[in-house]
Amino acid sequence: LLHRAAAASAEGKINDSVVALSLLSLEISTQHNFLDQMATSYNELGHYYQTKKDYNRSLYYLQKAENVFKEIGYLQDQIIVLRNQVMLYTEMGDLAKAEQVLAKLRDFPQRPSLYKNSYDYSLLESNLWKARGNFKKAYASLDSARRRQAEINWQMHNRQVGELTTKYRTALAEQRALEEIQTATLASRRALKNRFERNTALLLSGLALAMVVMLGVSYYSNRKKNKKLEDQNTAIDKINKLLSDSLLVQEALYNELHHRVKNNLSVLSSLLYLQSSNASQPVKQALTQTRSRVEALAVLHRQLIGSGQLQGEIELSEYIESLFRHLEATFGHSELEVQCKVECEKLFLSPSLVTSAGMVLNELITNSYKHAFAGKKLGKIFLKCSAIDNSLHLLYRDNGPGMPEESDNMAAKSLGLNIIRLLVKQHKGTYKYYKADSVSTFELTFTLQQAVYLVHEQEAINN
Repeated sequence: LLHRAAAASAEGKINDSVVALSLLSLEISTQHNFLDQMATSYNELGHYYQTKKDYNRSLYYLQKAENVFKEIGYLQDQIIVLRNQVMLYTEMGDLAKAEQVLAKLRDFPQRPSLYKNSYDYSLLESNLWKARGNFKKAYASLDSARRRQAEINWQMHNRQVGELTTKYRTALAEQRALEEIQTATLASRRALKNRFERNTALLLSGLALAMVVMLGVSYYSNRKKNKKLEDQNTAIDKINKLLSDSLLVQEALYNELHHRVKNNLSVLSSLLYLQSSNASQPVKQALTQTRSRVEALAVLHRQLIGSGQLQGEIELSEYIESLFRHLEATFGHSELEVQCKVECEKLFLSPSLVTSAGMVLNELITNSYKHAFAGKKLGKIFLKCSAIDNSLHLLYRDNGPGMPEESDNMAAKSLGLNIIRLLVKQHKGTYKYYKADSVSTFELTFTLQQAVYLVHEQEAINN
C-alpha cells in the first residue's frame, strides 16, 4: 500500500486515493506495531496535506513521523521529516518555528556535522533568509553551500584517488607474484606441450588417413546416387512437359468451345431478332424475351473469354453490370428513365451459379421493364448481392404495382416465374415475393457448393 501511495505521489497524482492508501497502511501498521511503516505513513499524509494547504494536519502528521523515527533510531528519515517541517513552516510564514526546527538540524546530537555544513542545510537556511527578506544572507548561505559541496567533492576525489592507488599497488604486487609462479611452471608446461604435440601429430595422421578412406567411399556412393537422381529428374521433366502440353491443348479446347458457344448464341440471337421483325405483336414479345435470355448467356461467355479464366470463378458484380447494360439497350426507350442501384460484394462464383443467377436477374429485370414501368416516366430498381452462411442472397426491388392478387394462377402459367423457381430449386435455394409501401420485393437464395472468395482473397490466391 505504501509503495502504491509513494508511486502515485512521485508521479504527481496526489489525490484522495493516496490518502486512502496511506490511512489504510497506517491502520494496519498500528495494529501490528510496524513502527517504520507507521512513520512512513505519517510522512506521506503530512506531504499530502501540505500540498492541499491544510497546514495544521500536515504539521500534526509530520511531528508524529518525527517522534516515531526518533523512537526507532532512523536518523536519516528523522532528518528528512525535520527538513519537511522547515519547508512547511516557511511556507506558512511562521519563520520563528522554521528557525527552531532548523536549529535542531544544526545541533543534531548523533551527527552534528550532517546538516551544519551540508548543502541541504544551507539551502533551507537560504530559503529562510529569503522569506525574511534578507537576500544578502540568503546568497551567502547558497555560496557557503556551493563551497562546501566543492570541498566535499574534492575530498571524495582524493579519497577515491587514494583507494585506486592502494588497489593499484596491491594488484601490482599480486601480478609480480603471479609472474614468478608462471616462470616456475613454464618449463613443465613446455615439456607437456612437446609431448602433447607429438601425440597430436600421430592422432591427426591417423584421422587424416581414415578421412581419406571415408571420403573415397562417400564420393563413390554419392556419384551413384547423383546419377540415379539425374535419371529421375529427366523422367520428371518429361512428364511435366507432357502435362504442360496437355494443359495448353485443354485450354485451347476450352477457349475454342467458349468462342463457338458465344458465336452460336450470337447467331441464335440474330435469327430471333430477324424472326421477330416480321411476326405479330404477341409473337414478337415472346421472341424478344427469348432473345434476351439467349443474350444473358452470351454476356456470360463474353466475360469468360475476356477474363482469360475459362475454367475458374467469375466475378459476379461485373457480370451484373454487363447484364444491366444489355437489358437497358434491349427494352429501354427515350420516354422512360430507369435508375438502377446495385450493391454487390465482389464475389467469385462458379460459372454454373453465375449462369443461374444471371437468368433469374434477366427474368426479374425484363419483368420490371415490361410490366412494372409500363406507363411510367421514372423506374427504380434496387439490387443487393451478398454471401451469408454459405449462401448467395439476392434482394431485388422495383417501384412497380406488383403482381395482382390472382398471381398464383398467373405464376403457374408464367414461363419467367417457372424459370426462376426451377433455377432456385436446382441450387437448393429459396424464393420469396412480397409487396410493401408501393415496392415489390423478391428475395432469393442459392446454396453455394464450394467456397466463395472476396476480391482481396482471390488476389491473394492468385499471387
